[in-house]
Amino acid sequence: MYSHQSVNFYYYKYTIDGVNVILANLLIFVIISIVLGYAVDDSLIDGMTKCILSVLAIIPLTYYIGMAITSISAQSSFAVGAILNATFGSMVEVILFIIMLKKGRDTGQECYQELVKSSLT
Repeated sequence: MYSHQSVNFYYYKYTIDGVNVILANLLIFVIISIVLGYAVDDSLIDGMTKCILSVLAIIPLTYYIGMAITSISAQSSFAVGAILNATFGSMVEVILFIIMLKKGRDTGQECYQELVKSSLT
C-alpha cells in the first residue's frame, strides 16, 4: 500500500475497479440524507442542512445513473441507447417532480402543480 499517493492533486482521477474514488466517498451523504430525512425529527435538524446534504447526495447518484445508461447503451443498438438516454437521463428531475406533486397534493397548494407544469414545458 502506497500511502503517499492516497491524496494528491490528481486524486479526482483515481478509480477502484472503474468506480471514481471521489464519487464513492460521496455515497456516505446518501445514507446520511436518508437517515436524517426519515428517522430524525424535524425539530432536531435545520431544513437548510437537509438540503445541503441532499444536494451532496444527489451528485454521485446522478453520476451512477448516467454510467448505467451509458453502459446499457453501449451494449444495445443506437435507437435503444437514444431512448434510454432520453427517458432515464432526466431521472433526477422526474423524481423531484413526483415529490413536488405529492407535496402539493398533501398541502392542497396549486403552486407546486404549476411549477411542475412549467418545468416540464
